[in-house]
Amino acid sequence: MRRLVAVDETVLKVSGQTRYLWAEIDVDTNEVLAVYASRGRGIPCAIKFLRKILDPCEGKPVIVVDRGPWYRWALDRLGITYFQETFGNRNRIER
Repeated sequence: MRRLVAVDETVLKVSGQTRYLWAEIDVDTNEVLAVYASRGRGIPCAIKFLRKILDPCEGKPVIVVDRGPWYRWALDRLGITYFQETFGNRNRIER
């Protein structure tokens, strides 16, 4: 059972096109749990990524997010506990 996971996304240029790489890590073990690539960054992509990573979880971990507004809305809609943090636990995923 996972206690705390951090999620983040970053923008990439692939063959001249903008793509977004989403990632999730277990804060306690630094294990990369999921990676997802999308053409957009917003609420629909956040929901798709979060469902993909949370469905196989036993229990639901607390999610650590940054200030991306898509995370708050998506996690509220999915009924997942989360908190926003700029540094601290999120530093692991920013690296």
